[in-house]
Amino acid sequence: MMELGATVCTPKKALCGECPLQSLCRAYRKVEQDSSSLLSKTVKRRSKTQDVSISDIEECAAAASCPLCLQSGDHWDCSLGVTNYPRKSAKKPSREEQTVTCVWERFGEQGDPEYLLVQRPQKGLLAGMWEFPSIPLEKETTAGEREEILCGRLREVSGSNISVIKDLQLVGEVIHIFSHINQTYLVYYLQSRSIKMEEEESLRWVTRRQFMESAVSTAMKKVTSVTSPQDEMTDNRE
Repeated sequence: MMELGATVCTPKKALCGECPLQSLCRAYRKVEQDSSSLLSKTVKRRSKTQDVSISDIEECAAAASCPLCLQSGDHWDCSLGVTNYPRKSAKKPSREEQTVTCVWERFGEQGDPEYLLVQRPQKGLLAGMWEFPSIPLEKETTAGEREEILCGRLREVSGSNISVIKDLQLVGEVIHIFSHINQTYLVYYLQSRSIKMEEEESLRWVTRRQFMESAVSTAMKKVTSVTSPQDEMTDNRE
C-alpha cells in the first residue's frame, strides 16, 4: 500500500488509469459520477456513494465511521478530484499553558554579566535544551503565589536557602506558539552581584555570547527581549 501511494496514488497527481484498485476506489467513483452528470445534463448528481463489499484493510472504507472517508455532509471540491481523499482530520485546539521563568544575572570574575541556565529533561518537549530557571503553573495563581513558586525553583536549582523574593522584578510576558501548546512565559529578572554556586552537568552560568552559542530554544531567546536593553542577549548580527 505504501508503494502504491508513492508511485500511483500520489497526493497531487494520482494516476487513476494505472491504479489496480480503481474498481474499489470511492474517490475515483465519485469523480466518474460527477463526469457523467456533467455530460448527460439530465442525471442528478448522487449525494451518496453506494457501498461495496471490500475485504481486508479496505473494509474501513465501507464503514460510516472511517476517519479517512468523506461523510455525507462533507464538501466535495470538484477541482480536486480524487485528491479530496483522504479526509483531513479535525485539528485539536492548542492548549493554553503558563510558565514562570527568571533571567538570573550575576557578575563573573572579570566583571562581565553571566546568566544562569539549567538543562531540561532528556525526554519530552525541548528535550535536553538549556533554559532560564523555569517552572510551569498548574493553575491560576496570584502574583504573590507565582513569586513564591519561582523562588522555590531558584532555591532548588541553586542548592541554597536564599531569599530573593523581594528582589524579583516582573519585566513582561512572552507568548510562544508550539505545534500543540500556546505557551505564555511570565518573565522575571533577578540580579545577584556575588552569588557563589557550584556548576553541575545540568547547571551553568554563561555570558551573553555563550548564551547565543548554547542549545537554547527560540522561546528563551524571546524571553531576553523583554529584559532591559542592557541585559538583552539577542545578537543583532545574526
